[in-house]
Amino acid sequence: MTHRHNIRVTHQLRVRDCGLLQHRWNVTPAEAIEIQEQLRHLVIAEDRLPLLRRVGGVDVHFAREGSRALASVAILSFPEMRLRSRR
Repeated sequence: MTHRHNIRVTHQLRVRDCGLLQHRWNVTPAEAIEIQEQLRHLVIAEDRLPLLRRVGGVDVHFAREGSRALASVAILSFPEMRLRSRR
């Protein structure tokens, strides 16, 4: 099954390009505040999405031995939240 996606993800590219997510994750509270201050200009506060008709969710489970991963995907109609597809 093939789906076309029209959602633009340019804000994710800007986050990657600015390098702010390239920090270590074990930071002090003061360092975390500084990181958040640097990222705050990337917040998009207004609704820029087109009318949503579908929403989806994904889950991945990794087996203990590390040699296998199981994934599931569910696509629901929105706003009715009726299951449209699952894999």
